[in-house]
Amino acid sequence: MSDEAERHLEDIDEDKRNTITTLLKVSAFVIPTIATFSIDGKLSLARAQVLSNTFSS
Repeated sequence: MSDEAERHLEDIDEDKRNTITTLLKVSAFVIPTIATFSIDGKLSLARAQVLSNTFSS
């Protein structure tokens, strides 16, 4: 972590500091992953709506 982040965390209990550090690391991975699935889901839904509006003979 950066020196500034370490400076802010040094007054916090070690267990809480470890929890905060873990949450930050996990959220750095989870948030982009969820956003990607959300975008993919919207695109798939839009394509499905277009295909369901087409006529077949």
